[in-house]
Amino acid sequence: MGQQQGILLVLTAIIAGMAILTGINLFYGSAKEANQDAVIQDLMTIAARSQIWYKRPKMLGGGGGSFATCTLTKLQFDSVNANGSYSLAASDGMLIITGQGTEGDKYVMQVFPDSIGMPTKQ
Repeated sequence: MGQQQGILLVLTAIIAGMAILTGINLFYGSAKEANQDAVIQDLMTIAARSQIWYKRPKMLGGGGGSFATCTLTKLQFDSVNANGSYSLAASDGMLIITGQGTEGDKYVMQVFPDSIGMPTKQ
Protein backbone atom coordinates (compact mmCIF):
# COMPACT_ATOMS: atom_id res chain seq x y z
CA MET A 1 0.00 0.00 0.00
CA GLY A 2 2.88 2.41 0.71
CA GLN A 3 4.23 2.02 -2.82
CA GLN A 4 0.84 2.85 -4.37
CA GLN A 5 0.57 5.99 -2.25
CA GLY A 6 4.04 7.06 -3.34
CA ILE A 7 3.17 6.59 -7.00
CA LEU A 8 -0.08 8.53 -6.55
CA LEU A 9 1.83 11.33 -4.79
CA VAL A 10 4.35 11.59 -7.64
CA LEU A 11 1.59 11.46 -10.26
CA THR A 12 -0.35 14.19 -8.43
CA ALA A 13 2.77 16.38 -8.23
CA ILE A 14 3.37 15.97 -11.98
CA ILE A 15 -0.24 16.85 -12.84
CA ALA A 16 -0.19 19.87 -10.51
CA GLY A 17 3.09 21.07 -12.06
CA MET A 18 1.67 20.77 -15.56
CA ALA A 19 -1.46 22.69 -14.51
CA ILE A 20 0.69 25.48 -13.04
CA LEU A 21 2.79 25.72 -16.21
CA THR A 22 -0.34 25.85 -18.36
CA GLY A 23 -1.74 28.64 -16.18
CA ILE A 24 1.50 30.64 -16.46
CA ASN A 25 1.51 30.26 -20.24
CA LEU A 26 -2.12 31.40 -20.48
CA PHE A 27 -1.41 34.40 -18.26
CA TYR A 28 1.64 35.40 -20.33
CA GLY A 29 -0.38 35.13 -23.55
CA SER A 30 -3.13 37.31 -22.10
CA ALA A 31 -0.64 39.91 -20.88
CA LYS A 32 0.99 40.08 -24.30
CA GLU A 33 -2.38 40.45 -26.04
CA ALA A 34 -3.48 43.14 -23.58
CA ASN A 35 -0.26 45.09 -24.24
CA GLN A 36 -0.79 44.77 -27.99
CA ASP A 37 -4.32 46.18 -27.64
CA ALA A 38 -3.08 49.04 -25.42
CA VAL A 39 -0.30 50.02 -27.85
CA ILE A 40 -2.71 50.01 -30.80
CA GLN A 41 -5.15 52.15 -28.81
CA ASP A 42 -2.32 54.61 -28.05
CA LEU A 43 -1.42 54.71 -31.76
CA MET A 44 -5.06 55.49 -32.61
CA THR A 45 -5.10 58.29 -30.01
CA ILE A 46 -1.91 59.81 -31.42
CA ALA A 47 -3.29 59.50 -34.97
CA ALA A 48 -6.55 61.28 -34.11
CA ARG A 49 -4.73 64.06 -32.27
CA SER A 50 -2.28 64.50 -35.15
CA GLN A 51 -5.09 64.92 -37.68
CA ILE A 52 -6.69 67.59 -35.49
CA TRP A 53 -3.30 69.28 -35.10
CA TYR A 54 -2.73 69.10 -38.90
CA LYS A 55 -6.00 70.95 -39.61
CA ARG A 56 -5.53 73.60 -36.91
CA PRO A 57 -4.05 76.89 -38.24
CA LYS A 58 -0.45 77.68 -37.32
CA MET A 59 -1.46 80.85 -35.49
CA LEU A 60 -3.58 78.67 -33.17
CA GLY A 61 -0.70 76.27 -32.47
CA GLY A 62 -1.45 73.72 -35.16
CA GLY A 63 0.29 72.42 -38.23
CA GLY A 64 -1.51 74.62 -40.74
CA GLY A 65 -1.89 71.78 -43.26
CA SER A 66 1.46 70.09 -42.62
CA PHE A 67 2.77 67.27 -40.43
CA ALA A 68 6.38 68.53 -40.77
CA THR A 69 6.72 70.02 -37.27
CA CYS A 70 4.41 67.61 -35.45
CA THR A 71 5.79 66.20 -32.19
CA LEU A 72 4.36 64.11 -29.39
CA THR A 73 4.76 67.11 -27.07
CA LYS A 74 2.58 69.24 -29.35
CA LEU A 75 0.00 66.44 -29.33
CA GLN A 76 0.16 66.32 -25.52
CA PHE A 77 1.19 62.66 -25.50
CA ASP A 78 4.14 61.23 -23.54
CA SER A 79 6.77 59.40 -25.58
CA VAL A 80 6.89 56.66 -22.91
CA ASN A 81 4.01 55.32 -20.84
CA ALA A 82 3.00 52.07 -19.12
CA ASN A 83 2.15 50.50 -22.49
CA GLY A 84 5.37 51.27 -24.37
CA SER A 85 7.35 53.97 -26.16
CA TYR A 86 6.30 56.04 -29.17
CA SER A 87 7.89 58.17 -31.89
CA LEU A 88 6.79 60.23 -34.90
CA ALA A 89 8.30 60.87 -38.32
CA ALA A 90 6.84 63.15 -41.00
CA SER A 91 7.24 61.96 -44.59
CA ASP A 92 5.67 63.13 -47.89
CA GLY A 93 2.42 64.57 -46.54
CA MET A 94 1.91 61.83 -43.98
CA LEU A 95 2.93 61.04 -40.43
CA ILE A 96 4.44 57.71 -39.43
CA ILE A 97 3.84 56.67 -35.82
CA THR A 98 5.93 53.89 -34.28
CA GLY A 99 4.99 52.19 -31.03
CA GLN A 100 7.20 49.70 -29.17
CA GLY A 101 5.19 47.74 -26.58
CA THR A 102 6.56 46.68 -23.21
CA GLU A 103 6.08 43.05 -24.26
CA GLY A 104 8.49 43.55 -27.19
CA ASP A 105 6.13 43.98 -30.15
CA LYS A 106 6.62 46.95 -32.49
CA TYR A 107 3.80 48.56 -34.48
CA VAL A 108 3.81 51.19 -37.23
CA MET A 109 0.86 53.29 -38.38
CA GLN A 110 0.56 55.80 -41.23
CA VAL A 111 -1.57 58.89 -40.76
CA PHE A 112 -2.81 61.00 -43.67
CA PRO A 113 -4.74 64.27 -43.47
CA ASP A 114 -8.03 62.48 -44.22
CA SER A 115 -7.41 58.86 -43.23
CA ILE A 116 -5.53 56.53 -40.92
CA GLY A 117 -3.79 53.36 -42.05
CA MET A 118 -4.08 50.06 -40.19
CA PRO A 119 -1.32 49.44 -37.64
CA THR A 120 1.15 46.84 -38.85
CA LYS A 121 3.35 44.67 -36.69
CA GLN A 122 7.05 44.96 -37.48
